[in-house]
Amino acid sequence: MLLIHAGTEADEKYSSRFLSCFDAAVSDAARPDDGNFRSVLHDFMVSAANEVRAESLRGSKVPVDLPFPQWSWDGATC
Repeated sequence: MLLIHAGTEADEKYSSRFLSCFDAAVSDAARPDDGNFRSVLHDFMVSAANEVRAESLRGSKVPVDLPFPQWSWDGATC
């Protein structure tokens, strides 16, 4: 996703719209109906959206060896 969005100059409004749509999709799916699960999933997507926005700056080059983020029920683990 970082390579797809690199250099697109996505700003906060795109992240906010994405997160709103993502949260609505999770609610629409109603699986699982667990507040903790939804909270952790939302926090993961906020982190991902922030990373995408940071890499979307004009002229951005995504490093090829960038580690994939790891998450648990407690949040980011690396």
